[in-house]
Amino acid sequence: MRALITQQQYLNDHNEPCDLLESSYIRFLQDLELKLSIQSNFLPLELESERPDLIIFPGGGNIDSRYMESCHDYCIQDLRDNIEKQLLCFATENEVPVLAICRGMQHVNGLLGGRVSVLHGLRAPRINGIDHNVRHLNGIEITVNHFHNCGIYQRNLAKSLKVIGLDVENDLVEAYYTHRILGLQWHPERKFEDAKSQEMSTALVRDFVRNKGVLDESRYSGCRGWTSAQ
Repeated sequence: MRALITQQQYLNDHNEPCDLLESSYIRFLQDLELKLSIQSNFLPLELESERPDLIIFPGGGNIDSRYMESCHDYCIQDLRDNIEKQLLCFATENEVPVLAICRGMQHVNGLLGGRVSVLHGLRAPRINGIDHNVRHLNGIEITVNHFHNCGIYQRNLAKSLKVIGLDVENDLVEAYYTHRILGLQWHPERKFEDAKSQEMSTALVRDFVRNKGVLDESRYSGCRGWTSAQ
């Protein structure tokens, strides 16, 4: 299976525009037996000649303020944003699965009509680098890593997306799903403090990939407002 992954767009110490992709993504995706192609922000898409079986939007930086509930300082990644928008359109039209991680998850939510918020004044503060609980998989709690300053409150989730993982204390969406799109706010490619939780996270991604973007929804708590039913 061929997977196409986008990259972070940034300026280096010489003020030169560059691509950036952490090696942890490459290791994680290779372990899933994916043949990886890496899309530069500075080259055009070539989807007709090399059609991917899976598209991945990774983390790295904040999204454009047009998708934010409130203004904030953000890293401009205009070329990346344009490529990911084109790729999401292509994926939707051709039923190609999309795996969206952290910033990628937020961008997809924005492109589908949702909003993203700066995480100020949380009821249960989250600290970067410190894992926290998420209710997931039919009410089971797992502990996931945390490396973000923005997030999606349940009220701001795009209407086409379903919650399958929630930070219950803060009403923040940690994972969503719709047909052929899986979004994770945590980083499945990075280490977890709890090995069992990491195993469950990897299993979720593996199921999504192997089933070509289709999840057995009976195994997940994926419906709007499921918190009130728990």
